Amino acid sequence: MVLHSALFRETDNESQLASVLAHEISHVTQRHLARAMEDQQRNAPLTWVGALGSILLAMGQPNHGPWAALSGTLAGTQQGIISFTQANEQEADRIGIQVLQRAGFDPEAMPDFLQRLADQSRYASKPPEMLLTHPLPDSRLSDARNRANQMPRQLVQSSQDYLLARVRTLGMYSSEGYGLSEDLLDTYSKGNIREQIAAKYGRAILFYEAKKYDEARNLIQPLLAKDPKNVWMLDLLTDIDLGQNKAAQAIARLEAVNAAQSNNPGVAAQPGERLR
Repeated sequence: MVLHSALFRETDNESQLASVLAHEISHVTQRHLARAMEDQQRNAPLTWVGALGSILLAMGQPNHGPWAALSGTLAGTQQGIISFTQANEQEADRIGIQVLQRAGFDPEAMPDFLQRLADQSRYASKPPEMLLTHPLPDSRLSDARNRANQMPRQLVQSSQDYLLARVRTLGMYSSEGYGLSEDLLDTYSKGNIREQIAAKYGRAILFYEAKKYDEARNLIQPLLAKDPKNVWMLDLLTDIDLGQNKAAQAIARLEAVNAAQSNNPGVAAQPGERLR
């Protein structure tokens, strides 16, 4: 499974991110794609027979009736696909909430995330891209909320990796208008210790992106001193080194860490893939 960077932009916490994964896992376990392909193959001959009949009628009687029949045949097929998809989505939500709860995450995160998408769709001229393939009628949102309410709520703090991944994605890989904001960093700086670390890391990223390498280094080095094997910190300090033409210094640091932690692919890949 591949995570799109937009998930770190659209989710507020790790439980919401986990809810998306639980939903997609449920699509797989319930064979939704396989069932859709089987259904399409089964109905395709009937659809084409109906369409061909309408075309032949239209050739012999060039009025609106046969063409309307053709449109009705194709529209009926499309509506069947939409209805099938909506049923799949609700089933994936239902099972996904159970998966989410068993994995130790907050089951309320799924309806919270769906509500976030619904709000964006309601007030934006273009709906979130995820909704183009995952329809979200009101009934789906209310059903997910009702199911989550039947489970005990679990207040789960986001992991350090999630927070750092979110800050890095927003700071370095987001399109214009969706970047890392001072409001988010201010919120994190007033939060728990993991969020405070993420706030400092995020500000170091902003300095790096602005090519203020010394300021970025001054923020990241104390964090790395407390957690010398942290791949997120090592990666950013490597970027800073490269920005200041200090590749040899970066290689020496990474090789030292790699020697002590050779089973970490994030560190092991650095010297060979980025700096040689």
